Amino acid sequence: MIEKKVKVVATRFNCRTGEPRLVEQELVLRESPSFPPGEPWLYAEPGVTGYESVGFEEHREGLESRGWWACAGTPGSWDALFFHALQLKKAFKEFD
Repeated sequence: MIEKKVKVVATRFNCRTGEPRLVEQELVLRESPSFPPGEPWLYAEPGVTGYESVGFEEHREGLESRGWWACAGTPGSWDALFFHALQLKKAFKEFD
Protein backbone atom coordinates (compact mmCIF):
# COMPACT_ATOMS: atom_id res chain seq x y z
CA MET A 1 0.00 0.00 0.00
CA ILE A 2 1.47 3.33 -1.02
CA GLU A 3 1.13 6.49 1.02
CA LYS A 4 3.24 9.55 0.31
CA LYS A 5 2.73 13.00 1.85
CA VAL A 6 3.97 16.48 0.99
CA LYS A 7 3.06 19.95 2.25
CA VAL A 8 2.27 22.70 -0.25
CA VAL A 9 0.66 26.13 -0.26
CA ALA A 10 -2.92 26.45 -1.54
CA THR A 11 -5.45 29.29 -1.72
CA ARG A 12 -8.58 29.05 0.41
CA PHE A 13 -11.47 31.42 -0.35
CA ASN A 14 -13.78 32.42 2.50
CA CYS A 15 -17.33 31.20 1.83
CA ARG A 16 -18.90 34.40 3.20
CA THR A 17 -16.57 37.13 1.94
CA GLY A 18 -14.77 35.48 -0.98
CA GLU A 19 -11.52 36.74 0.50
CA PRO A 20 -8.53 34.55 -0.47
CA ARG A 21 -5.81 33.49 1.94
CA LEU A 22 -2.78 31.27 1.54
CA VAL A 23 -2.86 28.11 3.62
CA GLU A 24 -0.48 25.22 4.13
CA GLN A 25 -2.08 21.97 2.99
CA GLU A 26 -0.93 18.41 2.93
CA LEU A 27 -1.32 16.41 -0.26
CA VAL A 28 -1.42 12.66 0.23
CA LEU A 29 -0.97 10.11 -2.53
CA ARG A 30 -2.45 6.75 -1.53
CA GLU A 31 -4.11 3.74 -3.06
CA SER A 32 -7.84 4.06 -3.39
CA PRO A 33 -9.84 1.51 -1.45
CA SER A 34 -12.63 1.53 -4.04
CA PHE A 35 -12.15 3.63 -7.23
CA PRO A 36 -10.95 0.95 -8.43
CA PRO A 37 -8.93 -0.64 -5.65
CA GLY A 38 -5.18 -0.16 -5.86
CA GLU A 39 -5.13 2.91 -8.12
CA PRO A 40 -3.37 5.98 -6.72
CA TRP A 41 -5.57 8.90 -5.68
CA LEU A 42 -4.56 12.37 -4.55
CA TYR A 43 -6.17 13.65 -1.34
CA ALA A 44 -6.16 17.14 0.22
CA GLU A 45 -5.84 16.79 3.99
CA PRO A 46 -7.37 18.39 5.84
CA GLY A 47 -9.82 19.32 3.12
CA VAL A 48 -12.77 21.66 3.37
CA THR A 49 -15.38 18.91 3.45
CA GLY A 50 -13.11 15.90 3.98
CA TYR A 51 -13.84 14.42 0.54
CA GLU A 52 -11.36 16.33 -1.65
CA SER A 53 -9.68 13.74 -3.86
CA VAL A 54 -8.96 13.00 -7.51
CA GLY A 55 -7.61 10.09 -9.56
CA PHE A 56 -3.88 10.78 -9.77
CA GLU A 57 -2.74 9.02 -12.95
CA GLU A 58 -5.91 9.86 -14.88
CA HIS A 59 -5.75 13.60 -14.14
CA ARG A 60 -2.05 14.27 -13.49
CA GLU A 61 -1.37 16.13 -16.75
CA GLY A 62 -4.34 18.46 -16.31
CA LEU A 63 -3.52 19.11 -12.67
CA GLU A 64 0.06 20.05 -13.55
CA SER A 65 -1.05 22.48 -16.24
CA ARG A 66 -4.24 24.02 -14.79
CA GLY A 67 -4.17 23.42 -11.03
CA TRP A 68 -6.90 21.78 -8.98
CA TRP A 69 -10.10 23.17 -7.49
CA ALA A 70 -10.22 20.59 -4.70
CA CYS A 71 -13.42 22.23 -3.45
CA ALA A 72 -15.46 24.63 -5.57
CA GLY A 73 -17.06 26.06 -2.44
CA THR A 74 -20.66 26.84 -1.54
CA PRO A 75 -21.49 30.47 -0.67
CA GLY A 76 -22.27 30.75 3.03
CA SER A 77 -21.40 27.10 3.75
CA TRP A 78 -18.11 25.75 2.37
CA ASP A 79 -14.87 27.57 1.56
CA ALA A 80 -13.32 27.02 -1.87
CA LEU A 81 -9.85 25.47 -2.05
CA PHE A 82 -7.48 25.81 -5.01
CA PHE A 83 -4.07 24.21 -5.56
CA HIS A 84 -1.91 26.13 -8.04
CA ALA A 85 -0.22 24.13 -10.81
CA LEU A 86 3.31 25.05 -9.65
CA GLN A 87 2.58 23.72 -6.15
CA LEU A 88 1.18 20.51 -7.61
CA LYS A 89 4.25 20.04 -9.83
CA LYS A 90 6.43 20.45 -6.73
CA ALA A 91 4.43 17.78 -4.91
CA PHE A 92 4.41 15.38 -7.87
CA LYS A 93 8.21 15.55 -8.15
CA GLU A 94 8.40 14.36 -4.54
CA PHE A 95 5.91 11.58 -5.29
CA ASP A 96 7.96 10.25 -8.24
